[in-house]
Amino acid sequence: MDTAFANKLADRFEAFIVKTGGVSFVELTRQVKEGEPSLKGDHAVTVDMPKGGYIVLWAGVSEEFVAAVKTMMARKNVEAKPTQIMVYVADGAVPNYPVIKRMPKGPVSKPKWLPVVFNPTGGRPKK
Repeated sequence: MDTAFANKLADRFEAFIVKTGGVSFVELTRQVKEGEPSLKGDHAVTVDMPKGGYIVLWAGVSEEFVAAVKTMMARKNVEAKPTQIMVYVADGAVPNYPVIKRMPKGPVSKPKWLPVVFNPTGGRPKK
């Protein structure tokens, strides 16, 4: 994995979210610049559930993309909040997982997708 590229992506993602707000994973995948490695791959951004299993936030991305999202979230300058599936439909991509309707109380037996958008911590930027 290219750690330097992942850190550069984390910085770029965070700046874009702070400026724009309401950013989906689809929009993050579009932040690659010409000449940079593709953000597509066979990895996924997931959340491990306390009683077992996991929820998918986004899939089909590179290891660097996953590392960038984890780094960005660890800084706590942006936050992810659940959103409507229509945000992703409008952005042009929906992963091939069933949508989670509510957070499970027990273990997650099959992966499900939780659509989220990113905003600066504390809310959307003022326009």
